[in-house]
Amino acid sequence: MSQQEGIPAVLAVDVGGSKYMTGLVCPSGKVLWKERAVWSQINAQAVYNQLEQAISHALCVAQNRNISVSAIGMTIPGLADPERGRWISARFMGIYDLAIGPLLAQKFSLPVFLDNDCQACALAEWQFGSCTDCKHFLYLTVSNGVGGALFLNGALYYGAGGFAGEMGQLPLTDLEGKLSTLEDLASGRALWERYLALGGKVPQNLTIPTGAFLTQQAEVGDPAALKAFQAEGYYLGLGILAASKLLDPGRVIIGGGLSLAFDYYQKPLLHTLHAHYTGRAQPPQVFCTSLGYDGGLLGAAALALRGSIHL
Repeated sequence: MSQQEGIPAVLAVDVGGSKYMTGLVCPSGKVLWKERAVWSQINAQAVYNQLEQAISHALCVAQNRNISVSAIGMTIPGLADPERGRWISARFMGIYDLAIGPLLAQKFSLPVFLDNDCQACALAEWQFGSCTDCKHFLYLTVSNGVGGALFLNGALYYGAGGFAGEMGQLPLTDLEGKLSTLEDLASGRALWERYLALGGKVPQNLTIPTGAFLTQQAEVGDPAALKAFQAEGYYLGLGILAASKLLDPGRVIIGGGLSLAFDYYQKPLLHTLHAHYTGRAQPPQVFCTSLGYDGGLLGAAALALRGSIHL
């Protein structure tokens, strides 16, 4: 279903827990077209069917706009096996060992390349974002959970079992000396729980906690929100400190929903990182992602481009 001539592009599919997005992306990173949709039903078969329909529609758009699609790239939440193109697990979606890559490749006669969304976003930062000139960096996704990806020596680093970079599981002690993890202390969920513990007030019509609400509260000087973000920066700083002393990355990129609130925890994060960074090495630079809302879509495109080059 791909065209032989036309504007060169890849078909990017960014899969999330509540929504998915498809897009047509040039090798330069320019998004030619994109479309967002919400899952109508979530289980393995329903997710596959909806993605198949979305890809069919995207290919029709490509044909109508004289866009030549060479490959499909896909980001997925949870665990992935990029070598076999399998979606290993996403427990909250009820998906286990789904051969989504081979199935879609057979359906559309196009190569399909997939990976975990955090790994893909790191690749996009190197391909299109603020790390095009950096061979060693750490990517952090800070949202409802905390994820991580390592880009070392000019390539993604997966580790012996494919689980390298799982920063959310990094062990840390809280201010009371209790052993915990970075995800338990610095995720969006932890930020919200800390805000409530500090006496933060929530409107009755707000049924789902959001980082946007806490950002609004910080903007108007809510003491509980400001203190919660102060702790957020402290714990992220500790996590980055530990990873940096081991790996010495040149940069750390923060993505995910809480990257939008970076201004409210940047100062305590950098203070924690610099105050405890001893030795001859320099602490890494820390930035929020430059790719914005399209980071996941560009991550999927980067996977397709990387795979196409290696064919």
